[in-house]
Amino acid sequence: MVIVKNHKNFSTKSMNSLNKLDVGQFNKCLGGIVKNKKSEHIKFLKKQRFILLEAIHEMQKKLDCVDYVIYLLKKDKCK
Repeated sequence: MVIVKNHKNFSTKSMNSLNKLDVGQFNKCLGGIVKNKKSEHIKFLKKQRFILLEAIHEMQKKLDCVDYVIYLLKKDKCK
């Protein structure tokens, strides 16, 4: 689950939908966005994209560490 920070132009219902981020729920949330605030919504979504990408990078670093330990164990280099 991804935590999306509050934004003044999103309703609580929309925010809850974004917090349970999956394709279906995300599309449903976007359907409730007011059209005349498009530039603000784009800015908000770009910020959320950046946050998600940072989380992916952090998880990738952890995954790389796990992979390295597995490699060491397979090569009997870890005591």
